[in-house]
Amino acid sequence: MQFVDILESCRQRRWLRNDIDPVHTIAWHHSLLIGRVCIEQGAENVDPQGWDKLTIEAVERAFFGS
Repeated sequence: MQFVDILESCRQRRWLRNDIDPVHTIAWHHSLLIGRVCIEQGAENVDPQGWDKLTIEAVERAFFGS
């Protein structure tokens, strides 16, 4: 089973918003991973906890609504 299949299954069960596109979601997820790697590799002016908070809020709103 691929990640796209997992997201599609979640969407069909109404665990995710119906308008979420699995392929776009995977691309966005990869950008989050790259951003986190940059933070952990020494971005001096970035607070990792602040980044985590923003990321969690964005994911909750994007996938589950307000």
